[in-house]
Parts: sequence; structure tokens; C-alpha cells
Amino acid sequence: MKRSKMLKLVLMGAAGTLAAGCGDDADDGYDISEDVTVYKTVQECVDKGVFTENFCRENFDKAKELHEKVAPRFTAQSSCEAQFGPGGCEARQTDTGSVWLPAIAGFMLGQALGNRRSEVIYQPLYNSYSSSGSYGGGGGGGYSYGSYRTWNSPAPIRPNASGSARFDTDVLRGAASAQKPAFARTTTVARGGFGARASSGSSSSSGFGG
Repeated sequence: MKRSKMLKLVLMGAAGTLAAGCGDDADDGYDISEDVTVYKTVQECVDKGVFTENFCRENFDKAKELHEKVAPRFTAQSSCEAQFGPGGCEARQTDTGSVWLPAIAGFMLGQALGNRRSEVIYQPLYNSYSSSGSYGGGGGGGYSYGSYRTWNSPAPIRPNASGSARFDTDVLRGAASAQKPAFARTTTVARGGFGARASSGSSSSSGFGG
């Protein structure tokens, strides 16, 4: 059985840098050998100075496209907000009615270097929230400050006391992972075609991307 490659996440201020550790399973020819950084906005990506403005915007747009394909869909706003927090979801109108998606809270961006080619890594991120307070801070539920989750993993991405956390690198490969099912199962509507049919309008704004 393939062993998961892991990386370390280091959050620095408003943006977090994922310090990548090489995995011991090289059957796919890839190891993460450069930093992967978490940004809240495109402007934050530009201001950080690691990537050019065009590169930041291009891959932010790709992260948004991936979001439309793979973000979990909910038939009820309350079901979505139970996982992503009050005000943490936005509506999409489809040909069968309205559905609810988590609002994008940021995106991660970096590059994986393989034996023969490099691969740009981009992923939309969502705010980490728990109604039970299991990782949101407090028994009444809430957000974990600076904590995020991906579309295919409900586990929070957050730093420990030393500023790092372990996270499976497989979820970072947006293009390769786009067909995997989202983690919301019992409360989602049918998956087929939602990414293609969803309109660009929403009932709320995440304030992300500026």
C-alpha cells in the first residue's frame, strides 16, 4: 500500500508557508521540494514577492475553477454552515435549484518538482470550523484562528506550538485530484455536473481574491 507523503505547514502572520518534507515513497516521481504558501488574497500573494502578479492571478483563477468543480454542495444553508460556520457559505443557482458551497477563505500555491517535470500546486482553502468546538476553540463551536481545510480533507490545517503541522501532500495536487469526491456526503446533493452548471452569482461574498 502506498505510504502517504507528508509536509509541514508553517503559518507566518496572515500567510502561511508550508515547509515541504520529502516523502519516502517515490513511485509517482514527485517530492515536494519547494515551499508551498497559503495566501488569503491575490494581493497578499503579490505583496509576498515569491511569485509574479500574473502567476498569482493565474493560479488563483485555477483555484477558483477547482473550487467550482469540487467544493461540497449542500441542499440547505444550515447544513453547509454547520461545517463551515455562520456566514461561511454562498449560494449557487443550478438548473435543478439552489445549492450551497463553502466560501473560499484563501488558496495555497507552490510547485512540486519531479524527476522529469515540475507541477504547479494550487488549492482553494476554506475556513476551519467546528460546531462542537472539537478543533474550533471552545465548546460552543467556532473558528480556529489561522486554520484552514481543503475540499477533500475535513481535518484542520493549523500550526502546533512550534508553528508547524503535518499534512498529506496528495491533497495539494489540484489538477490531479479534481475528480475525487468531496468530504460532505450525507448532506450533499448529487455530484454530477455541478461544476459545469453552477452560475457565477452568489448570495454572499467571501471577500476573497482582491
